[in-house]
Amino acid sequence: MFARVQKYLHFSTPRLPRLNQFSRYFTTTQVHPRVYLFQSNNIYWNLATEEYLYENLDRQFPTLLLYRDDKSIVIGRHQNPWKECAIQAMEEDGVAFCRRKSGGGAVYHDMGNSCYSFLTPVAPDVLPLNVKVDNNKVLVRALESLGIPTELSERNDVHYQGKKVSGSAYQASLGKKDGSGRKTLHHGTMLLHADLVSLKKYLNPKKEKLVSKGVDSVKSPTTNLNVANPNLNHELFCSAVVTEFLKLYPDQPYTIEDFTQEMMEKNERIVEIYNEITTFEWKFIKTPEFVNEIEETFDWGKVYISMKVVQGVIEEPVVDIEPSYPDLLEALRQELESKTIVYHHDSFTELFQRLGKQFEKNILYSNILYDLELWAPKAL
Repeated sequence: MFARVQKYLHFSTPRLPRLNQFSRYFTTTQVHPRVYLFQSNNIYWNLATEEYLYENLDRQFPTLLLYRDDKSIVIGRHQNPWKECAIQAMEEDGVAFCRRKSGGGAVYHDMGNSCYSFLTPVAPDVLPLNVKVDNNKVLVRALESLGIPTELSERNDVHYQGKKVSGSAYQASLGKKDGSGRKTLHHGTMLLHADLVSLKKYLNPKKEKLVSKGVDSVKSPTTNLNVANPNLNHELFCSAVVTEFLKLYPDQPYTIEDFTQEMMEKNERIVEIYNEITTFEWKFIKTPEFVNEIEETFDWGKVYISMKVVQGVIEEPVVDIEPSYPDLLEALRQELESKTIVYHHDSFTELFQRLGKQFEKNILYSNILYDLELWAPKAL
């Protein structure tokens, strides 16, 4: 990809401020910018590599990462996956789910959605948040060079004709007491020709009764940028962003390199991060405390379940079934009060299958439990 991207680079007279205006971010004028073009389309490997590079960022090396992923949903560190996305539908359709270590909202990735990351060292006397503003200007100017006029919203998202095309997340490390080691990570996505039908299918399910201490995503109308430029693709977008990024550092030596998945898999620290962010615990158990209520009416009656979920485990359940089926109701309550039931659709499937075996000689209870087995996992 490096060769393909390089041929598109076009260094005309810089439209962005020259280095003497951007040098406020650094302690030296020798900044040597780097660009890495990830060849992996695996969200876990890409995020693990991004974190590794951020951990090991040299103060004099501002870095740009560009990549794209197969179908996946990524939520912020403090978000609730059950409120942000349709987990069961995603698993059934093979859509990856990942919780990143930065904040921000939930986003949809696919091969029509380009990802960018700006890793920037920051001088001690600089407000780190200013870096995000300048990064967004790079994106806007890159799109302008492709004939696509965009603007920044009040939330610093990139919009085209009033609709969101890019959202991002941001984190900063304030470094040591002497001011050294300060750096920022600003990463996001750009909708080029993404599958917006899938985006709507997997994001923002209706969960009116799920109340979470986590951070909710801000819902915005979205569009693809290929409505403005039908020829737009990942390669053209990357080329334009690289060009504008390097204009920040004129006359500086720079590197543009491919970063393959094979390279990622050979790096011990990247493997460690990959193993961490792919665990069930990181993706689900790390969810902030929340409460949810689910209820449904069947031919045989109604069921209501309220649950408090702490560290992924159900606590303080309230269960009611009408008309009353005392033995069944008590068995269900005991299961949910055991503090062993993990809040996940697989756990609920197993729960009702287990109760089904317990009451297999009771035809009515067996039929009720079969209905609950089909309903509850989708209602979570």
